[in-house]
Amino acid sequence: MGIDFDPAPAVLTAGLSSGSGTSVSAVYIASGEAAKASKFSTTWTSCTANCPVAGSPCSSSELPAGTQLPGEIQKQKNQFKCLSGGQ
Repeated sequence: MGIDFDPAPAVLTAGLSSGSGTSVSAVYIASGEAAKASKFSTTWTSCTANCPVAGSPCSSSELPAGTQLPGEIQKQKNQFKCLSGGQ
């Protein structure tokens, strides 16, 4: 059984850098609504405090401002990962 993956595209308004779990501002392209984007691992990672929000935009690598984010945070219990298109 596959995971449905069709996140609303978001663009970074600030560069995404530093370690995993870093968050910066982004904006959804279609709605213009603000979003919180995260740099997060593509493998399931335990998180119990300051965890990313499931469904929010993400990347597993550093990206400059203005870049469209390639992924979406997935959650299973207290495990999280950044799922990019094509995974």
